[in-house]
This record gives sequence, structure tokens and C-alpha cells, in this order.
Amino acid sequence: MSAIDFALKIQADAAELGFDWSDITGALDKVVEEVQELKAALVHNERKEALNELGDLFFSLLNVSRFLDADPLMCLNGTSDRFQKRFALVKQLAYEERCDLKNCTDDQLDCYWERAKKLVAQ
Repeated sequence: MSAIDFALKIQADAAELGFDWSDITGALDKVVEEVQELKAALVHNERKEALNELGDLFFSLLNVSRFLDADPLMCLNGTSDRFQKRFALVKQLAYEERCDLKNCTDDQLDCYWERAKKLVAQ
């Protein structure tokens, strides 16, 4: 059994026994909490704790997918496909402007990304 399937199974088992959020809001709040805990571990340079919090974040995101009755792998594959299309455009835009992505600032990269998102949406 994959790690994703295992996590979804134990979440469903717990929910069946009443150990669950009353609605998706609680699950989403838990995601926010786990992000904050991950950030705190990173700020304190606590790698082991950061990895634990990252696992908690994945687990919490899977719980949100359970509430949405969404296949997490399909969601991730869709996102990966969108990223691939957008990033291909980012590379093309940078090439056309003779810009080496490795030398771009975060703001420049974000600008390319936003332009690519708009072009893909058309």
C-alpha cells in the first residue's frame, strides 16, 4: 500500500469512529497550523522537526482531499501538467528577452511566471 493510500485509509478509519473535523474548515485550519509549525522549525534550523512537520503537512493536505472526495494523485498530476506548460513558457519568454533564468531576481521570475499563467489561461 502506498504512503498516500495508507494515510487516507487511517484517516477514513478514524473518521468512521468519529475522530474527524466537523467540516473542511477544520481540516484547512490544520493545514495552516502545520505550515506555521514547519516555518518555525526552519527558522530554528531544526531539520528533524522540519521533516516531521512536512510529513504532518502532507497528512493534513491528504485530509483536505478526503473531505473534497478528490483523488490527490489526480490533483497533483494536474498541477504538474500546468506547471510544466507554464514553465515552458517562462523559459521561452526569458529566451526571447535574452535573459538567463539563473541570473533573474525573484521579482523577475515572478513576472515571467505571471505572464506565463496568463498566456496558458488564454
